[in-house]
Amino acid sequence: MIMIPSWGYFVFLAAVLLLYWRLPRRGQNLLLLTASYLFYASWDWRFLGLMIGATLLVFFFGLRMKRAQGVFERKAFFFGAIFLSLGILGFFKYYNFFVDSLAGLLGAWHINASRWHLEIILPLGISFYTFQLLSYMIDIERGVLDPPESLLDFALYVAFFPKIVAGPFEKPKAFLGQVAQDRVFSKSQFTEGIDLIVWGLVKKLVVANNLGLYVNMIFDLKSPSAGLLLLGGFGFGIQLFADFSGYTDLARGSAKLMGLELVRNFNKPFLARNPPDFWNRWHMSLTQWVKDYIYTPLAIRLTKKHPFLGYTIAIALSWGFIGFWHGAEWRYVIWGLYHALLIILFQLIFKPLLDRIWRENFFTRAFSVLTAYLFLNIGFLLFRVSSLGFLWDQIKTEMPIHSGRNFFEPSFGDRGMILGVFFVFLFYSIPLLVSVVWQWWQSRKSWDLEKVYGLRVFFYAIASILLIIFAGVDTLDFIYFKF
Repeated sequence: MIMIPSWGYFVFLAAVLLLYWRLPRRGQNLLLLTASYLFYASWDWRFLGLMIGATLLVFFFGLRMKRAQGVFERKAFFFGAIFLSLGILGFFKYYNFFVDSLAGLLGAWHINASRWHLEIILPLGISFYTFQLLSYMIDIERGVLDPPESLLDFALYVAFFPKIVAGPFEKPKAFLGQVAQDRVFSKSQFTEGIDLIVWGLVKKLVVANNLGLYVNMIFDLKSPSAGLLLLGGFGFGIQLFADFSGYTDLARGSAKLMGLELVRNFNKPFLARNPPDFWNRWHMSLTQWVKDYIYTPLAIRLTKKHPFLGYTIAIALSWGFIGFWHGAEWRYVIWGLYHALLIILFQLIFKPLLDRIWRENFFTRAFSVLTAYLFLNIGFLLFRVSSLGFLWDQIKTEMPIHSGRNFFEPSFGDRGMILGVFFVFLFYSIPLLVSVVWQWWQSRKSWDLEKVYGLRVFFYAIASILLIIFAGVDTLDFIYFKF
């Protein structure tokens, strides 16, 4: 199995690059598509046929839409491709969710429907490449995209191996425009790619994997205190950022080595000052996808007659969808609706009030960041717990009427554990703080990065030391691989 960020992946990437820059554009695209299919088949070759089949059908439907003689024919191929894409995703990811929910409902009438449950393996990256198929067809329908005549280019858009597992979501027009043009080797772009790969390794192997051990320890406890649970949510937020942004850095860095640009997925999210600002910085490609294809069409229709109600419904449906996309469990839906509630309350109540009384300065900005993170941390807790029932049981246990003590007052043993784990979380957050400074430094237009060799050598030296010392723990799978 070739998986990021194993040694096998980097040997595989190096072999691709050795051939890649010796080939013309079409040869490069054919090499990348072949490599992408080998990469995907190394996980489970049976599901490669599923992805290729979906690619061929959607490509065919897209061309038929372009050549359609009338509106009915065009709509028929459009909805055919949409139903095909959603049908594949729905069966593999959501079939058991709906069957189990129905079985629970029928159980109230003593009807046994559990036999309908199937043991289904979730294909790697199916949520990501399905959404790319959907955006391709929707953009054709909207007239934003002229479908390419090259099946090779389209198949590469769907299967490009750095992003196939966990994104980021690429807009079809941007990616297809790149693979349709000749790529010229750029030393600066290649160097930027190496920088991103090194940062990605540090985030994943040094920060996320080590934090994950402590986060898992907290959530594996049978009856953690409220303080430990809140700390676990705090640590999980850092772990998730390091894990997912680390993967994105590895994907973007790998693409840059080939002269291709993938979109940024994170932009210093923990400096967000309110919930909408956070989601403009976190998993930005998903947020933009939902905004373009779900929220905006809904908002335009629903707010014509009832602006307040329409906005509320559009936000709730969009975030319920985001939660459901993350997993076929009700806790993910509740997590999405929780963020919808935060956004609605801020936009409709707190923002108009703050616009009147708020004065911008360092202290108010810091207060905004801390307050936003407090509420977002509750969201991380909802995302991480094994079930909502587990969380509710812990809340009931910690209530003063049951425990005889204050809800947030930890026991003596918990105090020591909370303090120790808190400092561990802070320690492993240091590389992330350094990465923020590094990104700021790289964005300075007045600096010629190619001439500042000393700082770059120092950066690689520190990264190497961190990887040697702290990357020895068992490698945990990327969290977003299961989505």
